[in-house]
Amino acid sequence: MLNRDLDDSHNRLSGAELVSAPLNLNQSVVQSTDFTSGSGVLAPDAETDADHLINHDHDQSRTQTLPFKQQRSKAKRIQLTNHAKVWQGAVGEGNAADLYRFDLTAGRSFNLKLKSFKNNTDVVLLDSSGQVADESSCDCRGKPKVIKTILDAGTYYVQVTGQRMDASYQLSLSKDPGSHPRTAQPIGLAANPQTIKNDLSATDRADWYRFDLTANDKVDLRLQGLKDNANLALLDQSGKTLQTSRQLGRKSEAINHALEAGTYYVKVFGQKCETPYRLTVSAAQR
Repeated sequence: MLNRDLDDSHNRLSGAELVSAPLNLNQSVVQSTDFTSGSGVLAPDAETDADHLINHDHDQSRTQTLPFKQQRSKAKRIQLTNHAKVWQGAVGEGNAADLYRFDLTAGRSFNLKLKSFKNNTDVVLLDSSGQVADESSCDCRGKPKVIKTILDAGTYYVQVTGQRMDASYQLSLSKDPGSHPRTAQPIGLAANPQTIKNDLSATDRADWYRFDLTANDKVDLRLQGLKDNANLALLDQSGKTLQTSRQLGRKSEAINHALEAGTYYVKVFGQKCETPYRLTVSAAQR
């Protein structure tokens, strides 16, 4: 297990791209006012299958459900990118819920932010079977609801629900292939240098990369193209730091280290910096 050197988990929600509106799920769900909260919540239709889509009535700290198997085939399929995209929609009395689906082919850090307008909306992250994978810890009106977690490869759904009053929303979603060692981006090292372009921000303070060596090699790492201060570190599989480069300001960083065969990590990191960077990596037998 990686030690505390590997525990920097940060997420990216900047540079959002606005994309299309969501799916209307109102065809097979109804509004219900049978609950004592006094606000409309989603209720199940005649389907009694135990596999359901979850809806949380936060005002009463209870969970209500609506059929999931019938809805997941109609979910809006979306593609997540390293930079946030924003989907706009509206839910409420005429449209009880919007459902989005995305697929991950590898483990990733996942970032969600839901901003409501006019009235409150709720959001929950579901796995492929409709079970709650994560949900926003914020239960306060007027503030964005945020989910930041690490997901394994698989299929996931995001459900946005409204109450009796209509509400519009903006849903921001992104994945980050390297904000945590568990989701470090794999890179291949060869004699010919390979250059990776990425960036750091106040909400994404570290990017992680992983490489494997099958023989004893001398590794060369260079961090360039900085507009703010950023640093470079090389770590072994256990999380032990082997070498760090910490130049002041926008100076380039460099690491040159002889390594045995094994798995290693490269960490690009800063402190609330906003900067693009170019990471150039290469390896030569020694």
